[in-house]
Amino acid sequence: MQYVYSQCFGIVKTPDSLKSVGIYLDEERVKKITYKLTAMILETCDPVSGLNKLSLRDQGSTVCGRIFTRGEYLYSCKDCGVDPTCVMCPACFNASEHVNCRYRVSRSGGGGGTCDCGDVEAWKNHPTCRNHSKKEQVETSESDKILRIRIKRLFSQILRLAVELLYDDVCTTACLSEKLMKNVENTDLSALEDTSSDCALILYNDEVHSYDQVERMLKESVNATTEQAHIYATHIDKKGRTSLKTGSRADCEEVLKIIRFEGKDKLPKIKLLIIDSNILALQEVTYRLLSWMNWLAGQGEIFRSAFCDAYLSSGFCPRRGILEDTTTSFLTHIMISDIHTWKAVRSIMMKNLLETMLKDPENKMKVAEIFTEHYQQIYDNFFYKDDHDQQFSSSSISVQIFTTPTVVKELMHSHGLFEKIGKMTYDWYFPINDKTGMRELKILTDRKPGNRAQCYPIDITYILHNPPNSDDENLRTVVKDGIFWLLEMFRLFEARDGVKWSHKNHVENEPDWENLMTFIFSVQSTYTRLLQWAHRDEFVADYCISTILERYLQKSDDEFPPKSYDRNVLNEKFNFIPIDVQTKKVHIYNMYSRIFTHCISSPEISSRYNSHQIAYR
Repeated sequence: MQYVYSQCFGIVKTPDSLKSVGIYLDEERVKKITYKLTAMILETCDPVSGLNKLSLRDQGSTVCGRIFTRGEYLYSCKDCGVDPTCVMCPACFNASEHVNCRYRVSRSGGGGGTCDCGDVEAWKNHPTCRNHSKKEQVETSESDKILRIRIKRLFSQILRLAVELLYDDVCTTACLSEKLMKNVENTDLSALEDTSSDCALILYNDEVHSYDQVERMLKESVNATTEQAHIYATHIDKKGRTSLKTGSRADCEEVLKIIRFEGKDKLPKIKLLIIDSNILALQEVTYRLLSWMNWLAGQGEIFRSAFCDAYLSSGFCPRRGILEDTTTSFLTHIMISDIHTWKAVRSIMMKNLLETMLKDPENKMKVAEIFTEHYQQIYDNFFYKDDHDQQFSSSSISVQIFTTPTVVKELMHSHGLFEKIGKMTYDWYFPINDKTGMRELKILTDRKPGNRAQCYPIDITYILHNPPNSDDENLRTVVKDGIFWLLEMFRLFEARDGVKWSHKNHVENEPDWENLMTFIFSVQSTYTRLLQWAHRDEFVADYCISTILERYLQKSDDEFPPKSYDRNVLNEKFNFIPIDVQTKKVHIYNMYSRIFTHCISSPEISSRYNSHQIAYR
């Protein structure tokens, strides 16, 4: 990589003028770098012809994996799709047998979904279109094996550079780190262009500050006009960062003092960093190399396979510019450290992941295992530290992982997936109150991280789209452990919405209703999926009934079971339970009791329980 380091100095062309927005590179030198690297791995002076020769031998992938953009048309087959999340892009759908079935057309929300053409677990029939039909397997030659190793080594070096420069704190230093200087100490720098600036003030995007706040800040700090401020705000929102000032460190710090402010709503301070121009050059070139890797991975199966090998390779761990030996893979670093980088880098890394690793079952399982192992850390970062929307977070790949039945089954068995997410959901919604020592429903009306906690029940819903069959003895224990925490959560919510009749202070009681309704809306899909699972699987229904009955039998309330009396109405005898709405609470949502009622409604199941166990409830 010494060649890349030597070419980075002086490559950034950042005009100190509001007429030009963004961080500009010397495009000729960028093309020269990628051309040289392509020639190096192909060992040829003409990389274009080398790529053409490889493409003639390439068999192509049987999985489409196209990433949908916002507003793009999606096609789902009502007859052949395993669930509504299984979709195809227009090109694959029109070349498939699903055109003769009942289908539904919708638009993508831009959340990182991909085309499921070629995924045999997503379709009951006709999983592959004619464009991605299975081809004859060709034995890999010895030369291709050597080429794959060479590509992997180069990709690993680029990922190593990306993890250190884009996912670590090295970007906050005033000068090149000791590690980076060692890479260029033997390079002849006399031939490089002399840079006229030492530092750059970089403004980063977030999803907290509005366009108006950013535009106002630009007008006050760098005297931008209304039109210029709007162009800057739009560019930052799209790319993730831009340069506001180039020059000496003192000049950048002067502008930084003006920008540092807190809004009227006491929002977090907007993120700005003063970055050394050499580090900025390395960052921008590294980002371009990641885009080049993504393009190269689409040129043939050998590049994609080498990319996957590089992602999973280990041995490096960034610690403020120092690389230490460890068993942690690059993929793990990227997943748990995405909060340290900006939108453009996140987008290209997620694109790389979706278009390479998730295209074959073996690598998809490895990604799923890493994601599950670090599930809590990934979501803690997203809930509390991330200022970007979920589509730019590592947590967004859960829909690709948890909607695959074989992956879910293996994760439940080997990593306790269902129990892990169930316990995290339970702890999130009902944390322990430090004062009382009791679990109480969390206040969920805050924008962040309250709204983001819906990711937990959404992931459980994905898992329960196609739950594993509990006939497998090895899965029965993990199924019970996961259901237990869901039942405990609904038990604690039981009768929480109770309200006494109070005509004088009705308005004061409204916030309680808001929090309760927020919880209900958050878990409604999970609740519905659990009931559907219990209806299909007698083991699940039996476990729900026995667990709920055991909890009810532990009640020590003197008024339980409630007293009742018989009364004749219209010559018919009815049994009544008196309720005084002036002294007793009235409840609407008894989610725990309704699970029991739903499960016991089946004659086959209710016949296995004594009538007196059921009648009192």
